[in-house]
Amino acid sequence: MSLLFKLLSFIPRLGKLEALSRPLLLTSSNLILMGIIFGAIWAQLCWGEYWAWDAKECWAAGILIFRLSTNEKLPEAQSQNEQVRIILERNECLTCHSQNPELPFYANFPIISKMMQSHIRAGSRFLDLEKELADIDNISEGALNKLDHAIRYSTMPKLSYRMVHWKSGLSREEKAFLSSWINEKRGCPKVVWPIADKVEYNAAQAQMGGKAVQ
Repeated sequence: MSLLFKLLSFIPRLGKLEALSRPLLLTSSNLILMGIIFGAIWAQLCWGEYWAWDAKECWAAGILIFRLSTNEKLPEAQSQNEQVRIILERNECLTCHSQNPELPFYANFPIISKMMQSHIRAGSRFLDLEKELADIDNISEGALNKLDHAIRYSTMPKLSYRMVHWKSGLSREEKAFLSSWINEKRGCPKVVWPIADKVEYNAAQAQMGGKAVQ
């Protein structure tokens, strides 16, 4: 019995297991996709058709569809701020929007490494979420506006990032929760943009280099 308890003590906690399972699920999903694609090419060369509705093909496609269609529920936490932190962390927002991100094991692969370093430089320059979340009670107005813009127009994550990290996008439920939290933090649902989305064009001013027409 004591041996059993000793063995159980080596099992990581739930949070650690979840963190370990994410890269494994991502790797397996990419391998299944690659297997379906290259398997279809091989089937066309050997049998003259890409898809034969074989049991292995159907099971692989079913697993991949299930993996892509499942959405995580909102995390349970003692406060809204903690829920926001968990949502942003589990959707890997801090991978790019941080000065010292925790990178996955495949970040050192030749092609992926260059792409991820580019994302990190651009993301941390645009918004340092690690710094903002460190004092989330006093998060800046600029950070709230940038988060709101990304949620409203689905500008993040970039397509090139999602091609490798399939589950990095926010679900509808998560977007609704974050939008509600942002509005509560700002005290009003009105968005205040520091720069206008568009400027009215004036042909006469454009010809004069932007100077006022008398």
